[in-house]
Amino acid sequence: MKAFALNNKRGSLYFLIMRGYLGFISGTVLLILCLYFGNYLATQKIDEKYLIDTFSDHYAYEEDFLTEDGKKNTFMVEYRYTENEDGNSDSFIKYMTILDNKGNILYSNSDLSLEEFKKLIDESLDDSNYVSMFRKYREMKTSIDTATAVFLVAGEILLMMFFVFRINKSVLRPVNLLKNAMEKYNDKADRLEPISYSGAKELEEICESYNDMAEALRKSDEERKRLEEGRERMLAGISHDLKTPVTVIQGYANAILDGTISPQNLMTYVETIYKKSQVLSELINSFHQYSRLEHPDFALKKTKGDLSEYLREYIANRYDELAIAGFTLEVNIPDSSIYAVFDRFELKRVFENLINNTIRHNPGGTTVYIELEKPDALILNKNMNRVSDTQQDEKGRESGDASPMIRILFSDDGVGISDDVRKNIFDPFVTGDESRKSGKGSGLGLAISKKIVEAHGGYIHLRERSETDHSTEYEILLPVEG
Repeated sequence: MKAFALNNKRGSLYFLIMRGYLGFISGTVLLILCLYFGNYLATQKIDEKYLIDTFSDHYAYEEDFLTEDGKKNTFMVEYRYTENEDGNSDSFIKYMTILDNKGNILYSNSDLSLEEFKKLIDESLDDSNYVSMFRKYREMKTSIDTATAVFLVAGEILLMMFFVFRINKSVLRPVNLLKNAMEKYNDKADRLEPISYSGAKELEEICESYNDMAEALRKSDEERKRLEEGRERMLAGISHDLKTPVTVIQGYANAILDGTISPQNLMTYVETIYKKSQVLSELINSFHQYSRLEHPDFALKKTKGDLSEYLREYIANRYDELAIAGFTLEVNIPDSSIYAVFDRFELKRVFENLINNTIRHNPGGTTVYIELEKPDALILNKNMNRVSDTQQDEKGRESGDASPMIRILFSDDGVGISDDVRKNIFDPFVTGDESRKSGKGSGLGLAISKKIVEAHGGYIHLRERSETDHSTEYEILLPVEG
């Protein structure tokens, strides 16, 4: 991980901010150290220039003064510097000379000539004027300290702006992504576009939640469109299926009322009207059942029972009817009990619809296969996907996202189902063209079966041809009791 890097890929927002804070503190310490050493080096250079290089062990000067009688005299003095025991510098007067206003020597303890003394004073004034040098030194030192303070303040401001910008960028980027995506959606976009973000864990989770929401909305929109198409198809189906028998009943009834029907054909017309009224009754009854399942107040009356025994009893009740119709029945139900919690009445309706479809759409001589089993490694996850691998089964059980299922198969070796019908076989009013023309079936049976099975927490589907040896095979998956 790079030092002070804020493009955190997996860390939390807390650590992102803490690293920014520590980065700012570390940058401040580094800046102070750099400025300190810079100030120290610059100070050393002016010390060498104004203090060390100009240091001398003596200093001489002259000044004028007035005597008591008002005469102007000149005082010449030379100081010598020595180092005491403490290492400090001490000064003492080495030479002193007093001149009158005419330049005559009034007093002197110097063995230097007057010219040598004046030369010594000139050299001291040129090279060792302490007051002048110290003033220049203080001016340069003040400039260096001021520049150091300015660089420190400017550096702190730049550091603060840098880290605040980086943290803001890390935090505001996903917020701006969300904002832009929502604005596009508000501008009548077809759907919420997913966003891609990698950064602080909390912000990643927010973006992932948004993506999940966008995906859920997309699926919801697709489901809504599918339901609208199904509703339109259902209305068209109702209109078509009601129109044909009603038209026949009206036509035959008018013919009877007009008295144009001969007495020998009268019973035929009445019988036709009666059969068409039965078709209408069956259609209305199926539609009523479908609407009842759609109602929010619908609830199954489930009880615990032995599914093996229940299925055997159902098959026994239908056996004679299938035999008379010319169908052969092969059953594979285990002798052991398989317990489940189910609605006996509604589950029977599912079996009835599947058997009736087989009888309605297949010729005599067709073999019907019914099988019940409880596979050890068959589970159904929360997305209604089958999983048959044992390891995945164990993972599903541990995560709570899946549950073991009971499998019931209804198969036949009849004429099969066309690809066009297979795609929407469980949608309302989906039947083959021949069925619709012949009036065999309302197209609601499988839609009703699907809703009943799903109300049990199960799943029903038409297996692919590659998954079975039979022409048609329906698979029902029901949860295992407890």
